[in-house]
Amino acid sequence: MKMDQVNVYLAVVAVVLAACVPVCAEEMPAVRHEKGEIAWVDVKLGQLEMKADGAPAAQEVSKYRITEHETRVTDKTDKKFLTIKDLQPGQHVIIDVVDGKESKIVQKITADPTATSDLRETYGVVDALNLEAGTLAVMERSIEGNAGEEKLSYFVIDPKSIVVMRSPSVVPVELFLKKGDVVKVGYIDNNGKLLARSITVYTPSVTSVTTTTTVTTAQ
Repeated sequence: MKMDQVNVYLAVVAVVLAACVPVCAEEMPAVRHEKGEIAWVDVKLGQLEMKADGAPAAQEVSKYRITEHETRVTDKTDKKFLTIKDLQPGQHVIIDVVDGKESKIVQKITADPTATSDLRETYGVVDALNLEAGTLAVMERSIEGNAGEEKLSYFVIDPKSIVVMRSPSVVPVELFLKKGDVVKVGYIDNNGKLLARSITVYTPSVTSVTTTTTVTTAQ
């Protein structure tokens, strides 16, 4: 009698386990690894836009939701602890996207290293902009006025990958710079070659908080 009860119990367990296997498999959705360059990121708004690798210049960017506490950011070795605050435009990343949950908060982003420590900033006035040549000339000076020594500097930009935004809006707008515009340029010095990473154009009143930001990818 006891043996019969054991056999019945084992049979029931086997049926339960067999039924659980496909259910468990369905609870493990596929994860896609989407690769590209960050076009824009705003930590406060919790939004990130990425241009996929190999995508045509006219193709729209993909949009993702991120948060400081729910989105894990790491490097390719998975040993360096990063946060979404370390992400910046032009940086190449791999974003894990769960099928069926594209509108949910991104759980993991793998980021390529950047020369963040080498990023510099300078203020000045636009002297010339040549989109065909990909150059920007800026007369560096103090943002308060003409105090201090002025110096004409030339920066390299990539017109094909420029993303222009008028803060705090995330809607891209047309790039428009004219001689005399007061700007702040974020750049990297690559063996004497100044690679512009970002350009913030101030309104005629420098004290105004309204700005236009132009972001370029690193070369």
